[in-house]
Amino acid sequence: MVQLFHEVTSLNYLINAITSYISDRFGYVEIENNRSNVEKIRAGCIQGSIIGPLLFNIYTSSLDKIVHPFKTVAYADDSYVVISGESLDEMTQMLKTTIQKHFDWLGSIGMTCNLGKTELISFCGQAVSVNIGNIEIKSKDSMKILGVMLDKELSWNAHIDKLMMSCKKLTFALRYLRTNVDLEVMKEVIRAQVVSKLTYAAPVWSHRLTYHQRTRLRSAYFKILRNVLRDFEFRLNRNELLRLTGQESLDVIFAKRTSMFLFKIITSISPTNLATTILSKCYYNERTPCRLTFFDTSRSRFGRACISNATKLVVESWDFDWLNLTPFSFKNQLASKYENRPA
Repeated sequence: MVQLFHEVTSLNYLINAITSYISDRFGYVEIENNRSNVEKIRAGCIQGSIIGPLLFNIYTSSLDKIVHPFKTVAYADDSYVVISGESLDEMTQMLKTTIQKHFDWLGSIGMTCNLGKTELISFCGQAVSVNIGNIEIKSKDSMKILGVMLDKELSWNAHIDKLMMSCKKLTFALRYLRTNVDLEVMKEVIRAQVVSKLTYAAPVWSHRLTYHQRTRLRSAYFKILRNVLRDFEFRLNRNELLRLTGQESLDVIFAKRTSMFLFKIITSISPTNLATTILSKCYYNERTPCRLTFFDTSRSRFGRACISNATKLVVESWDFDWLNLTPFSFKNQLASKYENRPA
């Protein structure tokens, strides 16, 4: 009885805290020295807050039921609906119906969607278009989803092109910065501004890169390092560039990050849907009892890009017993494996 009382008390405290957090908020717009009237904010989550995205996810959690049986992928106010069908006509009709349901649901909770900014991409090899009201939505060749460019063929060319544009801007900026900042500071800048951009979401796409795509990324990466070290006469080789700037090669970073990503999914069984997909395609090998062996019979282009095949490709490179390791010890094993690997 005492425990129940404490649980109810804690729940009431939480409810009261959240109620206080979202109530009696006011806002105004200020441009130069001109300020608008102060108005009460009656709806919405506070941007930049820690709990804001969580409250927004709770607020929009019923979207899954609205678009069922299709899947939704959402992060805060970015939501995507994934639809599949047996024919183009079937998918087009389901798409139109689902989009209309989505928009009606948004209206029912006091939100609106800008149809002009609504995008569509088709992975079936054919262009798709739907009419919602007086606006026609046509499928695009590529689409930006949470900072990653997806193209209709899942070739990742659009994403690599985006990274190349970022590298061009960074090369000039870092070259100018280097004249005013010492090398130790530049090492941290490279990690924060270069490596972070070139490897963002790498576990999703790095295992699918072609030789040409990898070459483009490597060349852009080493061009930046060479500019930072002012090696304009190409006296340093790539291993020396990495050593002097305290960086790792992109291939090593890709391998480590993808490995950690998959290891955590396999061993923590989270997120559940990915873990289920991966573990359904593995078997226990008595010759390597501290590992799992993965397989996949898919031969399609998209099949080679799916996560189960990525798992098979990556896990085969783990030439050590890993099934009973913790994430920390697994990370150390990876560090030992890739230590001093040439660029």
